[in-house]
Amino acid sequence: MTQNVRTPKIWTVILAAGAGHRFGTPEELPKQFQQLGDPNGAKQSVLDWAVTTATGVSDGVVVTIAPDMRDVVGFDATNIQIIDGGVLRSDSVRNALAVIGDDVELILIHDAARPLATPDTYERVINALKDGADAVVPIVDIPDTLRHRHPQEATIDKATAHDGIIQDSTVDRSTLVAVQTPQGFRANIIREAHASSDDATDDATLVERLGYKITMVDGDRLGTKVTHQSDLRFLNAQLAPAHAGIRIGHGYDSHAFSDDPSRKLILGGVTFESERGLAGHSDADVIAHAVTDALLAAANLPDIGQMFPDTDPVFKDANSLELLSQATQAVESVGWSPVNASVTVVLDAPRIAPMREKMSQILSEAVGAPVTVTGKSTEGTGAAVGVTAHAVALVTQ
Repeated sequence: MTQNVRTPKIWTVILAAGAGHRFGTPEELPKQFQQLGDPNGAKQSVLDWAVTTATGVSDGVVVTIAPDMRDVVGFDATNIQIIDGGVLRSDSVRNALAVIGDDVELILIHDAARPLATPDTYERVINALKDGADAVVPIVDIPDTLRHRHPQEATIDKATAHDGIIQDSTVDRSTLVAVQTPQGFRANIIREAHASSDDATDDATLVERLGYKITMVDGDRLGTKVTHQSDLRFLNAQLAPAHAGIRIGHGYDSHAFSDDPSRKLILGGVTFESERGLAGHSDADVIAHAVTDALLAAANLPDIGQMFPDTDPVFKDANSLELLSQATQAVESVGWSPVNASVTVVLDAPRIAPMREKMSQILSEAVGAPVTVTGKSTEGTGAAVGVTAHAVALVTQ
């Protein structure tokens, strides 16, 4: 005969009523309303991330919000309640407990400022409660060395002091762990703990004061709390897809030889005297143009024809190296930096080998990153009516 195992009813409280003064943006929205996510994809607020995970493991969710922020919060799910938070953290928890029904057996309490707390962490907390724990907290080891901020406040003993002077103010971290959320409780126990007017930085502390045992389970580094702006940058980096900060662009340019005897042949910033020049609106430096287009393509910017149109008299006989420098500045202005570029120029004459190193030097100075130049002949595949160049550029954030 199969025995039915009853599943306890679980609700999660998301605390999002804090002002977040340490985040450093008093004139902006508090940290729980800051945007978090892949810069090339959909973003959600820090609070949205926290609520989404909680709803996946809970029968209901209560979100506490500062009264003056109610108009910026809204959720479509029917099992999410939004209520006013209190002045203190414990006030917000008590407000939430007041709206959670008596039929709920397990209550999780989570800081909205830990938006990437994983479903696995939730499951470990819930499973420990189902196994009979009074209260459960997720923990992570502390990898950093710890020291007393004010060494004179450290406990002095014979091992660390000489004539009353502390020799070592480091702390033995082997006995310490960092506590995260969600923290889980049997409903009757957390209600009992909050029946007093005590406040604490976490709810497990209140429960422990009553003599209940705190069970610890593994947390996750992704459960990092957003306290400072650097924390938000760290979490954004965790959400970014692999190699999101690297892009590659391809550039191509081709110019026919000019019938104008006054036109000079300029390739890679080098002038080839006594050689037939190329037709073009600017100085027709196909090598510089190909590198320019490669950089612009990598940064998803308009191509050289749009940025420096041949219909604009300003660019008549323009120095293509100056255009390359301006294009590089445009790339950098949108957050990308050139790493390197490689360009292959196809022509039968003149031979560029003697000037290849000089071209690379000139182009590299214009780009601010290494540019490699190689030359290829047409190998008799067609009449040499002009010069063609292909370039590839790598940029990074």
